[in-house]
Order: sequence, then C-alpha cells, then structure tokens
Amino acid sequence: MVSLPGLLIPFFQQGCAASGSISKEDAAFVCVAALDCTPQTGFIFEVANGDTKVSDWKECLSTLMEKANKKLQ
Repeated sequence: MVSLPGLLIPFFQQGCAASGSISKEDAAFVCVAALDCTPQTGFIFEVANGDTKVSDWKECLSTLMEKANKKLQ
C-alpha cells in the first residue's frame, strides 16, 4: 500500500499484490465494498491499481466467489 491519493482503478489478477500497488484510500474503498458480499467459504482475492476499472464491486466479487466455488467442487 502506498500513501498517495486514490486512483480508484483497481484490478484483480493472481499475483498482482506482489508486483502492483494500491493506495490506502483505494484499499479502504474495496474493503468497504466487500462487506456487501459474504462468501460461503473462505475467500481470498488480490487487488492493485491498473487499467481495468470495476464499477460494481458486489457483482465483481460475487462472480469471483462463484468461480472459486466451482474450482472447489
């Protein structure tokens, strides 16, 4: 995390936390948005600033959770 103003252009990608960065403001925004989604099992995701803007976090997280659940089955 970096102490810069938020860009609000986070993206998801496996391993992005190791090579990307995200502002504290953007990280807080994603965390608050994630409170609207409750996974059935443990769920871990990575987010960093990039070129893809997520406009509906609830839908995005729900889709990612569905994909994760399918992999477990």
